Amino acid sequence: LNEKGISRKISLIPHGCNPPSTAGKLWNIYRTDKTIVQFGFLFKYKGWETSLRAVALLKKQFPDVFFTGLCSESQFGKAEHQLYYDRLLELIRELGIEENVALVRGFQSDQVLDSYLRTNQIALLPYVSAPGHEVFGASGAARLSMEKQIPVVSSSIPHFSDLPTIKADSDEEIAARVSELFLDWKTRRKQIDLQNKYLLEFSWEKIAERYVELFEL
Repeated sequence: LNEKGISRKISLIPHGCNPPSTAGKLWNIYRTDKTIVQFGFLFKYKGWETSLRAVALLKKQFPDVFFTGLCSESQFGKAEHQLYYDRLLELIRELGIEENVALVRGFQSDQVLDSYLRTNQIALLPYVSAPGHEVFGASGAARLSMEKQIPVVSSSIPHFSDLPTIKADSDEEIAARVSELFLDWKTRRKQIDLQNKYLLEFSWEKIAERYVELFEL
């Protein structure tokens, strides 16, 4: 407050959440239950390389592990997207995980995202801190993933600090956390329950009530 020169009282109201989905899982077309999904813009700060290295580590324990990357792109960054995509393909070849990874480029509708999240077992959001992209706001991607009732593993940057996601930053940490989730259904269930509790605690209805209370002061 002193740094910003603010002397008045500040009320912090969290971002609202949709309730846990009751739609259930979709038919598993992967032919394996060791599946991970990540979605976001095809930029380095989203941590795509960290995910791929984690997949390479997981492959040693789970040869059938499969990672789906839904790589959104902007029309204003086509050249940068292409260069980064080529770099990721090279890394995939270097790691020997060509049969364990699919990178799907382009915009995906809400319906398509819903399908992927309800088919995969774990959502991964390994964003990294970057001076030009440091974010302190609420993560919509994490909330959407939690809503689909699958465990969410994220990095520990401020973007996820308010959420009960499983925190892991390095490829080794991510691989270890994902391995635990793959091997123990109780660990998965405990994490999903923790996420569901958060979604209900910060539902849009409850957040709206907090705004009303603030306005009535």
